[in-house]
Amino acid sequence: MENLLREYIRQMLVEYVVPKGYSLERWKAYKKKTGMSNKDYSKENPGKKWKVVHGKKRGQVGEPIKGMDDMSYEKATNAHTAIKLS
Repeated sequence: MENLLREYIRQMLVEYVVPKGYSLERWKAYKKKTGMSNKDYSKENPGKKWKVVHGKKRGQVGEPIKGMDDMSYEKATNAHTAIKLS
């Protein structure tokens, strides 16, 4: 049940949490190729900074949201959740 709920929430989200140094498209391709989740990647790279980017906003897909481009994984995921709940 929990996995079903998570999948439903992921489908609704239009912003993404992406490691700095990756574009949205490169990150999606990397995740698909390796099967690695954001959480797994953050555990393997604990000092890596993250950003929250637009996913479907016309003309801004992949662009970081202002003020959300140099964060820890935890802060980025919290910001991402807050965006969706607002």
